[in-house]
Amino acid sequence: MHDSAFKAKVAFEAAKGEKTIAEIAAIYEVHPNQVSAWKIRQTRNIQHGSGIAVHRFRFYRHT
Repeated sequence: MHDSAFKAKVAFEAAKGEKTIAEIAAIYEVHPNQVSAWKIRQTRNIQHGSGIAVHRFRFYRHT
């Protein structure tokens, strides 16, 4: 069983897109499907929990 900090760390690594899901899974010794699931869950939580902040981040990032 992994704690939420570990899941968030792995999900963030996947969201950055610098490594493949398979590479991240090998580094953290978890199944690639689990990495994908944590990434999806984190993305949904960010979008639903703080949609305004995500919008503002994108706005400021592009200018």
